[in-house]
Amino acid sequence: LYLVVHGALLTVAALVAVLAVVLTGSAPLGRFVRAALPAQVVALSTRSSMAALPAMLTASEGSLGLPSTLTRFALPLGVSAFRLNQAVSWV
Repeated sequence: LYLVVHGALLTVAALVAVLAVVLTGSAPLGRFVRAALPAQVVALSTRSSMAALPAMLTASEGSLGLPSTLTRFALPLGVSAFRLNQAVSWV
């Protein structure tokens, strides 16, 4: 039951992020999904957000055009602080 709830919460968190992009209009949905796809593939295949960090930095600075000062601070902070899958990895 724990794994189902945890997986559902992670799915909801991802959908909220996509919804925030759509509602704020900061990037078209297609461009956001194409930019996020490489990092998601790396994260799913390695089960490591740290391994996906270079792909996230490349996508955020290149495809989405976000300032590097923002991405190089916020993304590593988020990767290290929000390790939500740590408990699931041990099960």
